[in-house]
Amino acid sequence: MGFFSRLAFGGLGFALGGPLGALVGYVLSSVFDNISTDNRDTDEALRLADRSGADTESATPLFRFQMSLLALMAAVMKADGVVKVSELDVVKQFLPRVFPDHDDRVRALQILKGMLQQEIDVEGIARQVSMQMDIHQRLELLYLLLSIAFADNELDPTEDDMLRHIAHSLGISMLDYESQRATFFSNGYGQQSGGYGQTDDGQESTIRNNDWAYTVLEIQPTATNEEVKKAYRTMAMKYHPDRVNTLGEDMVKLANEKFEKVNKAYSVIKQERGL
Repeated sequence: MGFFSRLAFGGLGFALGGPLGALVGYVLSSVFDNISTDNRDTDEALRLADRSGADTESATPLFRFQMSLLALMAAVMKADGVVKVSELDVVKQFLPRVFPDHDDRVRALQILKGMLQQEIDVEGIARQVSMQMDIHQRLELLYLLLSIAFADNELDPTEDDMLRHIAHSLGISMLDYESQRATFFSNGYGQQSGGYGQTDDGQESTIRNNDWAYTVLEIQPTATNEEVKKAYRTMAMKYHPDRVNTLGEDMVKLANEKFEKVNKAYSVIKQERGL
């Protein structure tokens, strides 16, 4: 890509500022500099910038969210020291949820691959995000990172450690981290004592223990019925999809997925207790 477009993409990184802007600016410049210099590719690349809503003067909440997600996603993928082809396949399946437009998706994958080749200041980026996004956007960001980590139905210990580090740097409590993590056990994902397991014939079965549901609501199984109801109301307000409406309709749809898991946890406890 020519010099003019290189400056444009450098500007996008500058608009983000801080360690995230430095990473994004460098990757955008190097990645798109390798794209064909014909007008069609230049126009497509600039159109990506327009759809992202970023320019050399500002960056929209959605653009910040998308770039933060790609950077932290790369950090999680690199957590065990090896980026597997299977992980990239999972990411390709996941990206349409955050980048519905095909062209945006192609560029986003190029950016992610570029980030995987760089050292990522995880703590610096996460702390920057914590200052630029409200808690509801940060919780949604963490949920999407967990979605990637659980895509193969289990959470690797190195990924868990990295996600905990990210959550802490994002200013998210470990109680909230455990709550979001537990939502994935509602589908039988991962390993959790007393949660989901295998029968003797290898078939998945639900063990009569719903600790995951209590963890989602951030309470103990010994909580009273009134405490359960209060906890549900609190979590329903915290994770209501409208909390992230500044990120656009597509992100609201994704947030609804997590909201439904909170409702499922409450339904499981109500059924268990006969409420």
